[in-house]
Amino acid sequence: MKEKPADRSLRQFWARVVKNRWFYVCLFPGFILMLLFNYLPLYGLLGAFQAYDPFEGFFASPWVGLDNFTQLFSLPDFGNVFWNTITIGFWTFVFGFPAPVILALLFNEILEPRFKKITQTISYIPNFISWVVASGIFYKFLATDGAVNDLLVAVGMGEPINFFGEPSWFVPIVVITSIWKGVGFSSILYLAVLTNIDPGLYEAADIDGAGKLKKIWCVTLPGMMPTIALVLVMNLSSLLNVNFDQVYTMQNSMNISVSDTMDTYMFRIAMQGQISDYSRGMAMGLFRAIICLFLFLTANGLSKKMGNGSVV
Repeated sequence: MKEKPADRSLRQFWARVVKNRWFYVCLFPGFILMLLFNYLPLYGLLGAFQAYDPFEGFFASPWVGLDNFTQLFSLPDFGNVFWNTITIGFWTFVFGFPAPVILALLFNEILEPRFKKITQTISYIPNFISWVVASGIFYKFLATDGAVNDLLVAVGMGEPINFFGEPSWFVPIVVITSIWKGVGFSSILYLAVLTNIDPGLYEAADIDGAGKLKKIWCVTLPGMMPTIALVLVMNLSSLLNVNFDQVYTMQNSMNISVSDTMDTYMFRIAMQGQISDYSRGMAMGLFRAIICLFLFLTANGLSKKMGNGSVV
C-alpha cells in the first residue's frame, strides 16, 4: 500500500526529532522558563476587563467590559503621561539607536589591540551599574554645587543650573544617561557582526581606491544592515517601554510634569491600593502592549519588504 504524503511528512518529522533529540533536551529548560514567566502570566490580562479584587482573584472578580479603558482615557493626567512616554521613548530611540553602531565602527578602526581592549572595557562598565547608583552619581555631578555647574560658572556661563529641577532638562538628561549606560554593551553585537564581513571586500575596495569613509559606507554598513534592521525592529517595538528604574530614580516633584511616564503612573496608582486602581493599571499595560505590537508588526513588515530580514 502506497504511503500517504501526510504520513510520510509525519514520519520524517519524528525522524528529525529523534535525530536532534539532545538539542531539544537542551532547549527544554528554556522553554519551561519562557512558559512560566512569559506566557502563563498572560491570563492576568483578564484584570483589564474586570473590577479586579486581589482577594477574589481573576476568575471571581466582576466583569466590567471596557469601563476601565473608558475611565483610563478620561483621567486628567492620562494625556500628559502618554505624551511624556512617547517623547522620552522617541528621543531615546533617535539618539540611542545609532550610538552603538557608531561606537562599533570606531572600535573597528582602532588598530592597536591593547588600546582597543581597554577602550571597549571602559565602555562596558556603565552597563553593570544599577540605575539607583547611576542616578545618584548624576545627581551629584549635576547639582547646583556639583562639578558641571562649577565648570559652567568658571567659564562664565552664568548662574548655576538646577538640572533636575528644570523640566526642560529632564528629557536630555534621560537620553544622555541612557546612551552612557548602554552604548558600550549594545555595541558588542555589532562588533561580532563586523568580524564576519569578508576581508576580501575591503581588499577589493582598496584596489578600487576607496578611502576609509567609502569602505565604511560601501562595505561595512551593508554587511551590518541585516543586524541593524532586526535591532531596529526590536527597538521600535519597545518605543513605549521607557526604562522605569531610570525615570523613577530621577523623578522628583519639580520635574514630574515631564517625567511621569506610563510605567511610573501605573506604579503610583497601583500603590494606592484601591481595587479600581489595579484594574486601570492593567488596562494601561494592555493598551501599551497593543501599541507596541502594532509598532513591531509594522517595522517587521517594512524590514522584510526591504530585504533586510525579519524577526518573524
